[in-house]
Amino acid sequence: MTARPNHLLLAASLCCTTMAASAQSVTIGGIADLYVGSAKGSTRVARVGDGGSAPSRLNFSGVEDLGGGLKAYFRLEMAIGMDEGVVNMGGGFGSMSYAGVSGAWGAVEVGRQLTPLFRNFLATSPFIVNPNWSPAQMVPKTDGQGAAIAGLAPVLRQSNAVHYHYGDQNTPGWRLDLQVAPGEGATTSGRFAAVSVSHRGSSYFVHYTGQRLNSGTSAASAFHVDTQVVGGVYTLGPFTVSGNYAVVSSDAAGALKATTTLLGGTYTLGLNVFKIEAAKRDVKNSARDADLLVLGYDYLLSKRSTLYVRALGLQNKNQAANTMALATVDANSGHDVKGFALGMRHNF
Repeated sequence: MTARPNHLLLAASLCCTTMAASAQSVTIGGIADLYVGSAKGSTRVARVGDGGSAPSRLNFSGVEDLGGGLKAYFRLEMAIGMDEGVVNMGGGFGSMSYAGVSGAWGAVEVGRQLTPLFRNFLATSPFIVNPNWSPAQMVPKTDGQGAAIAGLAPVLRQSNAVHYHYGDQNTPGWRLDLQVAPGEGATTSGRFAAVSVSHRGSSYFVHYTGQRLNSGTSAASAFHVDTQVVGGVYTLGPFTVSGNYAVVSSDAAGALKATTTLLGGTYTLGLNVFKIEAAKRDVKNSARDADLLVLGYDYLLSKRSTLYVRALGLQNKNQAANTMALATVDANSGHDVKGFALGMRHNF
């Protein structure tokens, strides 16, 4: 029996699809995270919120073995506001969108990516870099440092970036990260450069990270913001202790230097994980300092699902107006923030 032409085309298509699938591995995954809670700053707000443990997201990633130790890969990640069913961070793949090539010499990635600073906070903070509940978010705050620096806060993601790294952050040994991005004429993002050196041992991880973000203009008022962080984490049985010390400075007229000290720990008892982390932000030559304490408890329902509780207290000193947990804090009010969340996170 002779196959019809459309049957032949279908067979050829299926064959090509099968060959492509065998040559390239594509994975779909993400996080669904929702909580109920409240936060009080200048006013009190009760809410159903997204990402009390980790921001919800949908990601696509793929890798192809090119032979000879070379691999090509990509990652597209969309930030999703589960509470309202919206796409955050620009309405597309604003969380991450990059492609790369790796080999024995290291890896090169191009596109929108996490900065080395973000990756090292992920490795050392008990609350990772949660945008609403992690003390690591005190580092990008710019309250009290002057109006110029506010538009160039230390970045945790960078667009138009070229990133080279050598070594694997998750296995013992050294890792080097170099990341640069052209300003492309944008005054809000500007030219960017970062370097990180880290080392992982059997029970510890340590890092130094430095980055510079320029104002992106050749005018006389051009300036830059520098961020330097040194930190690490040490694990002893069920206990983990961590710390980071960050310095944010600028050459902008009237800009003040700020330091943030982070100390944290976790204790794991069976399916129970207890977390604590404190942050102290000190603005030099200013009284607008702040102290933050976050407590957390996770109950591991399975390898993918976790129930969690978060509670935080942020003390704004004098007229400082830092905020956490999506609380509203009026400018120059000095109002403190208290927040509480009960939620569930599911990895898929």
